[in-house]
Amino acid sequence: MLVALGACALIGYDGGSSESGGSAWFHLFSGATMFAAFFIITDPVSSAVSNKGRLVFGALIGALIYLIRTLGNYPDAVAFAVLILNFCAPFIDHYTQPKVYGTGSSES
Repeated sequence: MLVALGACALIGYDGGSSESGGSAWFHLFSGATMFAAFFIITDPVSSAVSNKGRLVFGALIGALIYLIRTLGNYPDAVAFAVLILNFCAPFIDHYTQPKVYGTGSSES
């Protein structure tokens, strides 16, 4: 989540003009970002379960936090991003499940 949020902030930062969304340091250390990264998003009950799903889940939350902060009027977008992605967690798990060992085509 932190990597995705930082990457989005670096891409969107234009040196501090009035149209800029803010620097990466601003996005990483403002609001509930660090609290969410270490306590809220890591909740095993409502997050994605598979390993790939966890990466996708975290990256999408980071990108969504950046988009809500820069395009919306709500400065602390962590709550909305986590709620939206918790709803999407079963879909992420469905599409990122690893293949079961022993299934698939066999070459004999």
